[in-house]
Amino acid sequence: IISIAGRARQESVVAQDLQNLVSDWKKLPLPLDLHKAQKDVYVLGNLEEVLTQLDDSMVKINQILGSRYVAPVRREATMMADRLMLFQETLDEWILVMRQWLYLENIFQAQDIRRQLPMATKAFTNVDIFWKETMKTASEAPSALEAGTQKG
Repeated sequence: IISIAGRARQESVVAQDLQNLVSDWKKLPLPLDLHKAQKDVYVLGNLEEVLTQLDDSMVKINQILGSRYVAPVRREATMMADRLMLFQETLDEWILVMRQWLYLENIFQAQDIRRQLPMATKAFTNVDIFWKETMKTASEAPSALEAGTQKG
């Protein structure tokens, strides 16, 4: 009985750790800043808190998955680990795309460039529309994790 009670207690601790990790992500918003004071045009803000929590969460979820008491919550823990990995990959790409978009936006604001490079201007315009729609959708997400792992 003591052995069973001890195992149940440890399984409960692992389940609570997972629940705390999920709860922490539900409370963390994606930091967005308005771009050049334009209405509904956003760029990623200071990501330090998000990146710190992501690093901490990756360590914690691996500890949970490595526990011998994970069996009752293994499915949920695996799903969370997959979601965190997807978020990490998405965030890396998001930052890269944002940097490139900011660079190109400055170039293609010049009418002279737009006239000289009509095909490139058209391509950038498509990317510009996609970026703005993506960031608007991200601004409506309830949390950073939701914003970075939604379908689409």
